[in-house]
Amino acid sequence: MNDNSKNTFLEKLPTLQFSEDSEPCWQALAQGVTESAKALYEQSDKQQPPYNAWWQSCFDLLGPRQIVIGQVDCNGSSGNGEEDEFIEINNTGPMIVDLSNWRVNAGNERQDVTIPVGTYILPGARIRIYTRKKGEFSFNSLNSVWNNKGDQAFLYDSNKTLISSWLYGSKAHDVVSISHINFDGKEKGSEGDEYAQITNDSDNWVDVSGWQLSAGKGQDFEFPQLTALAPRTSVRVYTNEVDASTGGFSFKSKRAIWNNKGDIGTLRDNTGKQVSKLSYGDAV
Repeated sequence: MNDNSKNTFLEKLPTLQFSEDSEPCWQALAQGVTESAKALYEQSDKQQPPYNAWWQSCFDLLGPRQIVIGQVDCNGSSGNGEEDEFIEINNTGPMIVDLSNWRVNAGNERQDVTIPVGTYILPGARIRIYTRKKGEFSFNSLNSVWNNKGDQAFLYDSNKTLISSWLYGSKAHDVVSISHINFDGKEKGSEGDEYAQITNDSDNWVDVSGWQLSAGKGQDFEFPQLTALAPRTSVRVYTNEVDASTGGFSFKSKRAIWNNKGDIGTLRDNTGKQVSKLSYGDAV
């Protein structure tokens, strides 16, 4: 695998990570890893079996992608303000990953922190990088790093490759929308299988904690705290149904939410600012 082929494959990974289209995903992963393994084997002294080259390619190409930004706390978890702000880095995969010289950026070229050499993160583990908390990973900043109104975070590996990114508040408004409203459910009477679909059209994780979906007065759903939309994915908010495969969100209403003749869905962020609106039927 030459450098151009490798870069092309790496550019596909953010989409492949969360793809529900399994066959193209399997094919792309198999091709990319196999080509890399063959190139690595040909460049070696061939004293080790090809399997070793294949496994090394899996680790080199896919290992970093199991690391994701899992949370940005812009308010401070213990009420101490700027000192306790943090960004959380999670290892979601099966391998131990060396985070030496990985870099976190808080959206400004002067808001960077480099993770110290010798920092390893175990499978299922997490680390937090605080604004200026003593004895912890820290930006060592005297000023607030994370904007309470909205901000963005970027995580780069030691090769300066963007591995994960995170948006919240006003920075996320342009990438999240109500993409569809299924207003005519098949369930008789209460139509509990109606739903509104919320879509993240970006390659970033998007924090929608406290965001509200409204179908009119007294018909509101609020996303729970620590709810994030994965890149290029959608979730559904059902009227009175819980479907874990689409997020597990529900108005828990015993009556139909969406008027079959016409209605308006409105999505607002945690400060009440409108993010998206979708109307249909007579309401258009």
